[in-house]
Amino acid sequence: MHPELAQMLDRHATAAVKQVSQGSTAHRAVSVASSLLKVAAMEPRIAAALVAGGTARAAHKAAARTGNADEVPRLILAFYWALSRLDSAADRECAADDAAGKESVVQLSAAAAQLRACLPLLKDRRSDGEPQQLVSCLQQEWLPHAVATAQALQRRWEEQQAGRQAAAQLELAQAAATRCCAYLRCPNLGAEGGPAAGQQPGSKRCGRCRAVWYCGTDCSHADWRAGGHRKVCSALAAARQQLSSNGSKRH
Repeated sequence: MHPELAQMLDRHATAAVKQVSQGSTAHRAVSVASSLLKVAAMEPRIAAALVAGGTARAAHKAAARTGNADEVPRLILAFYWALSRLDSAADRECAADDAAGKESVVQLSAAAAQLRACLPLLKDRRSDGEPQQLVSCLQQEWLPHAVATAQALQRRWEEQQAGRQAAAQLELAQAAATRCCAYLRCPNLGAEGGPAAGQQPGSKRCGRCRAVWYCGTDCSHADWRAGGHRKVCSALAAARQQLSSNGSKRH
């Protein structure tokens, strides 16, 4: 699920719980929150959005206002399933191929360990505790670790998304480097591409990455100002250096 869609769902869910919790209908708000958290248990990004956002806090406030002995244990069980989904998602992220050495993964692992220690208590105490005791434990013991884990997961997913975007930009830049002018808005397609572009009158190579050519200074500056080459210049330089290094090792 797209992060913005999950955040929008959290905003609407929070508003719904708050609206229903007015007056004497706090028990209905708890019921609504329980249903939302059950849905969240099916998708980790929804669970993270609802726990890290306002829905979990709104659910806790509604539970604190009701003395309904049936709804509060149901809410605790719904929290348990949602938080179990977060725990499973954290396990997968910490075991991913690109996880080693990442600060975001270290933070996620630490937060998930705290949450994992709370899960058995969360499940066991829902059936033998008084409603207000359960609400107090939710606020003081379980919810802080859940929020920390949800936020750490969101940071990890954002990092992965940024990595995918950077890889896509680099691939596009490498394709542009085969043109006689790497500025994609330049209509000059008559010359040969790549290094052969250097044979054209007035052509210019990027002095930083030395991987792309332009038909002139105007296109070079335009591509940099537009943000296209500025975002990938360092990555192109690193890729070029790596390619050169690999070639040297083969010889």
